[in-house]
Amino acid sequence: MLSVTAPSSTSNEELDLENIDLEELYSRYGITENDLKFAKGELPHYLEGTILDGKVATMGRLVPKEDGFEVLDWENPLLRKMLEERGYTIISYEEWCEIENEAIERYIEKFGVDPRNPKVDIINGVPLPSEYVKEMVMKSILSSEEDTSQTSSEPIGPWAIFSKLYFYIFEAFDSYHRPLQPYLYDTLVALERFYQFGVDEIYYMHITEYWDASDVYPPDDAYEIIWDLDEDTAWLRYAYGILYDGSPANDLVIGWVRYMDHNGIAYKNGFFQRLFDGGSRDGLAT
Repeated sequence: MLSVTAPSSTSNEELDLENIDLEELYSRYGITENDLKFAKGELPHYLEGTILDGKVATMGRLVPKEDGFEVLDWENPLLRKMLEERGYTIISYEEWCEIENEAIERYIEKFGVDPRNPKVDIINGVPLPSEYVKEMVMKSILSSEEDTSQTSSEPIGPWAIFSKLYFYIFEAFDSYHRPLQPYLYDTLVALERFYQFGVDEIYYMHITEYWDASDVYPPDDAYEIIWDLDEDTAWLRYAYGILYDGSPANDLVIGWVRYMDHNGIAYKNGFFQRLFDGGSRDGLAT
């Protein structure tokens, strides 16, 4: 979420969201009714009707390449057993991407909206064209809110054990928080960057319909969301880290949600991090 700020020393403009001519703005940037409905969550989810719209998990090992990365087959057998007992379908990364891409193409054909590149951002409750938002950021009329990363009093982790890192990726599946945009590929792009710190092996476990953030109040409070992610998933990270490699200290948890304040936060020195569904897709908060 971006906040409206006072004009900077380099700008004489100020954004007045209450009196802005939205119709003129939508016309100027080619914003359709479906673009607005998508941003507000009023269109069906792009994965609706697919196998991915349910209990699904993918696992893999990330291997860096000159032009990016590839995902090799790998699984945590104990976690797989637990998930299958709970009704989950385990599929490969390639299967996930194939199903997701086909769903996106059908969605574009039906609604004229590309979930990978939505044209509208919700700023302080107001739907604004994404390109317009970028222009306002460049002019320092809109800016990100203050840094809200939290640091524990004493370092508690994580660290690479035997030069390995394991990542658990969850999306909040309740209707208010469920992401509207694809996120798995962008998450893996971010995780692959950890190789630059001398890590030898990176693994991920991606689990849908597991984390329910519907009990968070206020629902967009980033602090409450991260504690809820901890509350709902910490036992899994700890238990399966112990069972699989003897320690959960190199297992990190990432959560995706649709809306939150402060542009999302991360708990420094902790095991729980969050990515923000909306705006920039460039980074992993660490």
